[in-house]
Amino acid sequence: MTTNPDDYSSIREHIHHLVRAITPYDEIEQEHLHNTCLWIKSGAPLFRVKYPDVPSQHFVCNFILFDASHRKVLMTDHKKSRQWRPPGGHMEPNEAPKETVTRECLEELNITADFWRPDPVFLNIKTSIDHGLQHTDVGLWYVLKGESNTTYSFDPGELNAICWFHLNDIPYEKSDPHMKRFIEKLKMLEEVRQS
Repeated sequence: MTTNPDDYSSIREHIHHLVRAITPYDEIEQEHLHNTCLWIKSGAPLFRVKYPDVPSQHFVCNFILFDASHRKVLMTDHKKSRQWRPPGGHMEPNEAPKETVTRECLEELNITADFWRPDPVFLNIKTSIDHGLQHTDVGLWYVLKGESNTTYSFDPGELNAICWFHLNDIPYEKSDPHMKRFIEKLKMLEEVRQS
């Protein structure tokens, strides 16, 4: 079921609903979901307001383009992290996660987001260091539709390159540490969708 931020009295309630609706893939994700719900309910700030670490914990949205017919995903060679990772970025204050994905998709790949599933399918909590300052990213992961035989442009300011990888050929050793779990969950969701 798609959630609409207008159905809630606050963006905090909307995000809390999205997080609670995610079915955990494993015990790690279950713990991350539980801790995220507690954090949201605590009233703590959710959005980064000053680069890179204010507040020290904040939401980011990742998205992966998925070509279901060829079982491939589009990943980016990210300049800062030096990893193959999904595109995405930080949520702006009071921005719904889907709006973040739509904005970042246009900024990074110059395309309109076409959602494979309307709501996030995965969540992770990760400690990051930027300019020597440590902060915690709470990542909502979305899946968008993509075509691996289409040439996409990308933002050379943030990315070295983009590349399609088959689901069985992801460069895990050079990617986001949560990527393997996300891909395994995506395979599971794909199987459920096809059955």
